[in-house]
Amino acid sequence: MMLDFERSGAAHLFVSEEQMWTPKPTVARFFKRFVPHFDVHVIAYVRRQDLFVEGLYSQHIRLSHYRDIPAITDFWKDPRVKGALDYHRVLTLLADVGLNVKALEFNTEVKTYGLMNSFLRATGFTDMGELAERRANNSPDMRLLLTMCMLSAGRIEGEFNLLSNGIFRAARRLEQCAVFPTLKHTLGRIERQAIIDSAVESNARLAKDFGIVFPDNRPSEADLPILAPDAAYLLALIGDMALTDSVKFANCCRGYLQTLAGVLPESDADPSDEEIAAMQLKGEEVILDGGSASL
Repeated sequence: MMLDFERSGAAHLFVSEEQMWTPKPTVARFFKRFVPHFDVHVIAYVRRQDLFVEGLYSQHIRLSHYRDIPAITDFWKDPRVKGALDYHRVLTLLADVGLNVKALEFNTEVKTYGLMNSFLRATGFTDMGELAERRANNSPDMRLLLTMCMLSAGRIEGEFNLLSNGIFRAARRLEQCAVFPTLKHTLGRIERQAIIDSAVESNARLAKDFGIVFPDNRPSEADLPILAPDAAYLLALIGDMALTDSVKFANCCRGYLQTLAGVLPESDADPSDEEIAAMQLKGEEVILDGGSASL
């Protein structure tokens, strides 16, 4: 990379790396070697931790190809994710090795200037004028991602590879028709508040040292997290698929839809994960063997 930069004759080198959000001292040490030779600036876009978790979870689902996906309530408590929520530590590691760190609140910057124009302002390259922006990578509906996770895990019984293309085509048509507003927020009020509370001390240091104060607006949502797709969405997918795929997918979803409708097989065993998710969607109390209540 450095050889290419030297040959180019350019005066500036921009490095964009999403994985720099992890609080790893090795990242800071990598850039430290350039400090004696370059004026190194870090432009860090941060968003409130609960919103970051939801965006990271969506990305994790897709990069993992819908396999072995934990519930979002477990995902954010993973030490690798929870450590990344301490933004002050992440930025301080970079500042302590001599990098010039400037932090910006992502949502405010995007709404006020647009992401590219915000970046140009932060770097001082404003002589390029205002750039027209358009989003090329919109986040998919979380109902679709949760459907694919359940299909991959066998909680909706069916062959993933045979059904996935038809499901994606139907989901795109539903999105184009704006039948279902895109669902991005799945944490629920209780879990969202837990994430925000966990970052209070770090965010106080973030405000003091880097001038970042997050807005306190919250999405409209229920108390409990959304862990599975709702019946209306699944039925809409079934109705919009080609006939053969529609019949196959309807059969795959039958057990889950019966659970949502309250038609449960008689059994003394604890309910399965998909049955628990369906009960949560209905706001029912779930009592597991031994008397412990999950709701």
